[in-house]
Amino acid sequence: MGEYFFGTGRGRIDDKLGRRIDAIARKHGATFVWVDMPGEGPRYWFACPNQGFPFDRATEQATLSAVSTYCRKRNVKLYVEVDLRGFCSPRKEG
Repeated sequence: MGEYFFGTGRGRIDDKLGRRIDAIARKHGATFVWVDMPGEGPRYWFACPNQGFPFDRATEQATLSAVSTYCRKRNVKLYVEVDLRGFCSPRKEG
């Protein structure tokens, strides 16, 4: 079925933070990708195997909740983008 992408955003994520976010995401069955896209700049997103609703939604919510908790405890300020479906994706300010 491919992959389900969520938590997309723009902004630079340093490697140490990116590796930690990826480790958190993997605990919930997802991965975190952060890259510098030629012509677009720094972007990031989470991905997991597309298993359909409600499994994708559960993975998304668990992952974003855990990442938000980690960042909040370490005083990493998050910028929240709300897409048309109303889901939130964290983005580090800066």
